[in-house]
Amino acid sequence: MIDHLRLSTERLLLRMPARTDAPRLHIIASDPRVALTTASIPHPYPAEGAEEFIGRIHARCGLDWRSLAIIDLMTDDLIGMVGFVGDGTSAELTYMIAPSRWGQGIATEASSAVIRYLFDQRGYRMVTATAMTTNPASARVLQKLGFEKAGKAPREIPLRGSIHLISSWRLNASRSCCAPLRTHAFFREVEGAFFRSILADRIDDVLAPPRPESAGRYHRPGQATLYMSPLMDWAKIAVSGYIREDGRPRVVIPLTVGKAHVLDQHDEVACRSRGIDREHSNAPWRSALLAGAEPPSWRNADFARVAGADGIIDRSRNILGGWHLNLFRWNELGGPCVKVCGKPEPIHLSADGPKWGL
Repeated sequence: MIDHLRLSTERLLLRMPARTDAPRLHIIASDPRVALTTASIPHPYPAEGAEEFIGRIHARCGLDWRSLAIIDLMTDDLIGMVGFVGDGTSAELTYMIAPSRWGQGIATEASSAVIRYLFDQRGYRMVTATAMTTNPASARVLQKLGFEKAGKAPREIPLRGSIHLISSWRLNASRSCCAPLRTHAFFREVEGAFFRSILADRIDDVLAPPRPESAGRYHRPGQATLYMSPLMDWAKIAVSGYIREDGRPRVVIPLTVGKAHVLDQHDEVACRSRGIDREHSNAPWRSALLAGAEPPSWRNADFARVAGADGIIDRSRNILGGWHLNLFRWNELGGPCVKVCGKPEPIHLSADGPKWGL
């Protein structure tokens, strides 16, 4: 399963387009000022073109092929598309912007986020792009992003039935001047010793993501999240209620976590800057899920993921002053390194202790 990529900037959210985006996408792609500057958008644009395009995106989406809707965070409007096609080393950048938003730096801002993702999180070494020589605005965008012109050559464009002069551009990772993807000013840096509780029969999976069908306070089915605590007793208390409920034995395993940039829900300013309501994280998530509703804490996790955080710090509901670390990515490029650093210790609960307690 490919986790739907979501990136954010100061003004924009980049996400997988939904079927409901088709009407707005159709308006943009139907505009000759957009279509005729590309080699891939037919003009006139077919009535079902946007729906079919979104369907192809969902069918083809992969780590090296993405096409993301550009959403204005202030209005929630779709204002363009940005994407890439790559081979693991080099990727070609593509974008289109609604004419009503031309001249506002949207293409530069959205493309910068994608480029930083490719370089910082995927390990790409080069990004390329092309532009018709009759489209100087696109060339200016590429220049702002640090691209160098690699040449130009005539190319037949079958959709146009004619030959156009196309300029080629390239950007090496070492020369990139794109702004960092993450806004570290709002993140807390954490590293060191942590403890993870896990079922005793799943010790070998201590660093594995949750099973695809499972859900948790900060992850939807299919999303990766690694739950842990800074103290062993806190890790035990975090699962004590589940142990008393299902009777399945669990253990605590010591871990070391490399430098991670996480959104700390103790930080009211940081939460407010990313649209996070801290009370949503305190609301019961399992009862919401059983009632057929979306747990409010998922929305907070979404905002933290979109902001580029490695994870989120959860304020404990059962431990005075306690907290837990929940990583969204680990042991991959762009995420912290997490290793096992000790032997598992069985969790033993007192017979007369509180449900959430030792």
